[in-house]
Amino acid sequence: MRLVASLIIFMALVVLCALSARAYLPLPPGFRIGPPPLGKVYHGIFPGSPGGNEDDVNLGLVTQYEQMTGKHVAWVYFSHNWFQGRLFPQATADWIHAHGSIPFIRLMLRSTTEPGVTETVYTPDNIIAGNFDADLTAWGQAALAYRYPLIVEYGTECNGYWFSWNGQWNGAGQTTGFGNPALAD
Repeated sequence: MRLVASLIIFMALVVLCALSARAYLPLPPGFRIGPPPLGKVYHGIFPGSPGGNEDDVNLGLVTQYEQMTGKHVAWVYFSHNWFQGRLFPQATADWIHAHGSIPFIRLMLRSTTEPGVTETVYTPDNIIAGNFDADLTAWGQAALAYRYPLIVEYGTECNGYWFSWNGQWNGAGQTTGFGNPALAD
């Protein structure tokens, strides 16, 4: 029901918005984004993808959205799935930056997009054991070398069962697996 209401609201906004787009310049190296002006918000999107994959975003989808809403997006949200490669997603970050937006990267250490399954590769035990330290270090160094603003998150939507890093798949309230034994895993 909420999806239908959201789609109706979105379509109403599309009808009400002017179909115009403006050119934006890439952000300079070292640029820091601060809080939005009082009473304003940053406008960021996950533009969807033709194939349904969260990492399959493109400039055409972003500009189409901007034309429909009449708003330039501050950031573009996309997933970086490690089962498709562990290197920093330079090419995607580059076109987002060249468009004048900030890449918002969902760092997805997972081996499948199948929801609600136990992770077999990128488990907390394997991460804690350092099995991906070299990859994570290289990714972080590439992000630092990028020199432009980035937003990066790990543990996306950890309150739901669909991603393998949530509590349901990693202890489900037990206190003996990781970290402080006084706290749930």
